[in-house]
Amino acid sequence: MKKVFILLLGAGVLFSCTNFGKKVTESEEYQKLQAERDSLQAVLKTSDAETQEMMAVISEVEANFDKIREAEKYISTQSAQSGEMSQDTKKRVSDNFQMIQEILKRNKAQLAELNRKYASSNKQVASMQSTIDR
Repeated sequence: MKKVFILLLGAGVLFSCTNFGKKVTESEEYQKLQAERDSLQAVLKTSDAETQEMMAVISEVEANFDKIREAEKYISTQSAQSGEMSQDTKKRVSDNFQMIQEILKRNKAQLAELNRKYASSNKQVASMQSTIDR
């Protein structure tokens, strides 16, 4: 009697498994979780690419500001010297002013594009926003 009861109990446990005879990788739940994981990985990859692109634009803008500072330093040094500037110096100062204007226009366009992408990505990373605002 005990043996029969143990056999019936064992058979009940064995047949109560919903994946009886199936591999785990063939189960519907596994497939669903696998698809969700793949989707999340794709979103993460896209997010990482967007972040890297934003950081590249920010680095480029900062490098452009360094160029502007160098040009401003040159202009202030030239204007601080006593006497009149030579034609060559005047030309370089004028060229530096033009370069500054072009760089500022390019930086403004890049920052506007960066803000547009940032807003559309629905990310609210405070440090990224403060870097853009600088």
